[in-house]
Amino acid sequence: GLHVVDLLDYQEKVKSRMAATLVPPGLMQEFESLHSGVSSSLSKVRANLTHFDPTLETAASKSAAKILYQIDKLARKTAREAMQRDERATRDAAYLTNLIYPHRHLQERFYSIVPFLAKHGLDLPQRIFGESQLSCPDHMIRTF
Repeated sequence: GLHVVDLLDYQEKVKSRMAATLVPPGLMQEFESLHSGVSSSLSKVRANLTHFDPTLETAASKSAAKILYQIDKLARKTAREAMQRDERATRDAAYLTNLIYPHRHLQERFYSIVPFLAKHGLDLPQRIFGESQLSCPDHMIRTF
């Protein structure tokens, strides 16, 4: 999870950290093990290259940094996608909640029937009553 100190960073970094917590734990562990495994393998290769030809050390270090950067970039993209999915779910939930329970008020207390009468005709109350099942005490959704 996040700590209070993490929240003192730039907003994008905080958002990135939050997104990382939304990625399935197994997937983030895969990225971490991939990063550490590749890093240790690259260190061995770099050491062997340096022993073989010291002039290749700079190129090996630069290449290793690029490879590790790409792995981290893929992990960040995965975390960002998780955040976007969460944002979409949050927006969808807010939309549906406001549709059913607008601004935390009952629909009949929030909406006037006048726009519905204008859109669906003056016989709308009769059609609603005809569609209603008086024996059912639950809420019902009707579309016209």
